[in-house]
Amino acid sequence: MDRSGYVQSTCGICSRNDAQRSVVVGFSNIKCQKCGDYCRPEDWLELPTDEARVRLSGYVRNQNIVGIKPRITIDLARTIIARARPTLMERARQALTVIARKAPSMERYDNALLNDPEMRAITYSLDADDVYILVRLLNADGLVEIDPNPKQFRITPKGLVAAEEMSKTAPSAQAFVAMAFDPSMDDVWTYGFDEGIKKAGYEPVRIDKKEHVNGISDEIMAEIRRSKFVIADYTGNVNGVYL
Repeated sequence: MDRSGYVQSTCGICSRNDAQRSVVVGFSNIKCQKCGDYCRPEDWLELPTDEARVRLSGYVRNQNIVGIKPRITIDLARTIIARARPTLMERARQALTVIARKAPSMERYDNALLNDPEMRAITYSLDADDVYILVRLLNADGLVEIDPNPKQFRITPKGLVAAEEMSKTAPSAQAFVAMAFDPSMDDVWTYGFDEGIKKAGYEPVRIDKKEHVNGISDEIMAEIRRSKFVIADYTGNVNGVYL
């Protein structure tokens, strides 16, 4: 055990044995070199297929990208497993961001990223061949150059520019909720919006639940811009919700 309370363990998603785990009140905090950081119940489910593992691993990594350490219940895990993987082009764009961050040199060919655990997780890829399909898509758009023997590639100037633009519009796993803060709405929040949004795989944000130092209107607009979607509940005809 290190000073942070973590011990060597096996990841409950990808089954790698180089993960770290700490237990807090029935939940395990996991740090996995492939899947990233997440929290799961001690009473965990067995993932039935490699495809299920890929979908859940990709979900965790992409939550981590936007600054969220997801708390994955068994119901949420089953919801994520039931979803299709993102489209090939969406996965290829994620691959480009990893290449730009980990292998930004336009002078050197590389193939190590085909087997990189983080790359495979972020791009929802089963193996190196799966990642290479995404590299070929990027090559077709002129974003990487390929030396097909032995499957090496390097980013192009066009690829670096595209990755830079993508970083300005990073995906969001946040949902903003505008509603009345009256105590009579507590159950609506706790058992409705909060629970439902988390089950859908997103992180709910309500401005009165968040510490902030800016003006309230500026903070609301900032959180809306960071969010994937907004829920507005007009109960009580609250002016702020209409705004």
